[in-house]
Amino acid sequence: MAQVELAVYSLLEVFHKYAAVEGDLLQLNIRELQTLLQRELPTIKQDETSTEKAMTMLDTDGNGEVDFKEFMTFIAKFALAVDMAVIRTVASSGT
Repeated sequence: MAQVELAVYSLLEVFHKYAAVEGDLLQLNIRELQTLLQRELPTIKQDETSTEKAMTMLDTDGNGEVDFKEFMTFIAKFALAVDMAVIRTVASSGT
């Protein structure tokens, strides 16, 4: 399988693994979201307040949970931020 396909399947697997903890495979509640962020994105510091802010930002349809589309929007923004950080690092090192 190609790298991009593996990345997509990996994101699907991670999302559904945490979403299933409390029964709904299709949605992350705030506890599941906090656990996912703490374990899978440990460089993003999480506490109860920051998780609540993340939930508010990610839950674009206002149903109190994060679905896969909302999660992927976050992942895309995170990837773009990482890319910009890498570009700045490379540019500042003169390479």
